[in-house]
Amino acid sequence: MVSFIDSALVLIITIHLFNAPFTKVEESFNIQAIHDLLTYGFDISKFDHTVFPGAVPRTFIGSLALAFIIKPVQWLIQSDITDLDVQVLVRGALGVINALGLIALKDSLLFQLEKEEKKDKKTKQNYFYVGYWYIIFLVSQFHITFYSSRTLPNFIALPLTNYALSKVIIGDYFEAISTLAFSTVVFRIELLALTLSIGFVGLLFKKVSLLTLVKSAIAGGVIGVVVSGAIDSFFWQRLTIPELESFIFNVIDGKSELWGTEPFYAYFTKYLLLIFLPPTVLALQGFGLFNDPTATKSLTILGISSFLYVSILSLQPHKEWRFIVYVVPVFTLVGANGASVITSRASKSIVYKIITLIVATSTLVSFAI
Repeated sequence: MVSFIDSALVLIITIHLFNAPFTKVEESFNIQAIHDLLTYGFDISKFDHTVFPGAVPRTFIGSLALAFIIKPVQWLIQSDITDLDVQVLVRGALGVINALGLIALKDSLLFQLEKEEKKDKKTKQNYFYVGYWYIIFLVSQFHITFYSSRTLPNFIALPLTNYALSKVIIGDYFEAISTLAFSTVVFRIELLALTLSIGFVGLLFKKVSLLTLVKSAIAGGVIGVVVSGAIDSFFWQRLTIPELESFIFNVIDGKSELWGTEPFYAYFTKYLLLIFLPPTVLALQGFGLFNDPTATKSLTILGISSFLYVSILSLQPHKEWRFIVYVVPVFTLVGANGASVITSRASKSIVYKIITLIVATSTLVSFAI
């Protein structure tokens, strides 16, 4: 359910869409694939990728889903619609889907806390401000809101990763791991590191069994192989699982290094600081984790898993901020929890009043930037 404060997220994403309706090179495969699906149906001989296949194949599954959503609209207004109109509609649909995924992650935490509060009447959870701070932190960032409507493969995968993360919060590890395994095979191979990170930390906290992790990973992976193998092999007219080919090309053969390399610590000293500018959310991580309001410590598990994920990806020489975008909502949620605790204590201490003022001011600075 989208509340009034949640609608601010949709609004900011929409403003970015209309301010910058065009696309850049990393988005080109998906936007072209959507165009071809809407224009030529399944006449693959006319598709752009038959002439310009690129270095490695990419999955058509995300493009197919978005084309399916937009096709009825195109039918209804086809006489008055331009290619740019279609592109804006497609990006708008993706933006709304990503906004709903981000909101669902926050709502899963609030749902879990409400459930725990009902179970233990003696314990009053301190979570009133978490949702507000989460949305405020999101709309004061640039990367998430600007790119949520862009057809980068990472942002087509983002709704699924947010869904999986929300399942971790409510303790459904089978659904979480199977969704991540599916997303790894179909959309982004780097999500294997996030799958392993959550599984490992979940085991450490004794929230999931090894058997459940193995079963869920196999289930999601097999479904991903079957779906991608069938659909993408049809569109590429040969047997293929695109993300497997991408993994071999970029990681095994090391071709991604041709696009530049950076030191191990770059994600921590450069990219996270670029995403969270000024680093208010990062500064609140410790406070947010130490004051985890969930009885299941699910926020702590997600926070530790996210840092572990970034550390694992740091081993790969080629780095881009979008490779770690999947854990930005987690860092934001943990920071929002920290800010919520501080805000709730502001009436009791001058120190917390000052800290609340600093957090609010720095968030305004972030929004201005």
